[in-house]
Amino acid sequence: MRILMLCAVLSLPLSVHAQNVEIRGALLPLMATNCGAGQTADRFGRLVASAPVEARALFLEVVRAGPSEAVRVQARQEAARTFDRSRAWAERNPDKPHARRWLQQADRGAYVDQAERDADVLYRSNALEGLRLVGERQDRTIITDLVRDQPRLTIAGERALAAIERR
Repeated sequence: MRILMLCAVLSLPLSVHAQNVEIRGALLPLMATNCGAGQTADRFGRLVASAPVEARALFLEVVRAGPSEAVRVQARQEAARTFDRSRAWAERNPDKPHARRWLQQADRGAYVDQAERDADVLYRSNALEGLRLVGERQDRTIITDLVRDQPRLTIAGERALAAIERR
């Protein structure tokens, strides 16, 4: 009996780690979408409720640092491909006013940089949506600082703060 208890105690950190990896693996792909709307919101809410401690840790990590480098690289690559396709279309259609304007104004570097900033805002906004569900009082300063530094996140931040205040 003691051996079984010892085995159970020793395996506990592994099961906690496995649950953390599992919840991260389920939440991160959702965070690339709008987690506050429709069926995605329902799934997001269920996942967060199934592992609130692990989810909160992930959300705080994303609020502090933004999405992972892999997400940033992917956003930049996708934006570069989209830009190149749009440029090719505009070059094939120089008779169209929209294409001419696009060719005159388009800047690949700026387009790619904006896509990376948009991915950052999307992930942080979804992290704030998650903190709206499971955030704690001590998270308020982190949220307030983020909103001050990134005004595009004001509404999501205010929603999270209001929900935390009600708890």
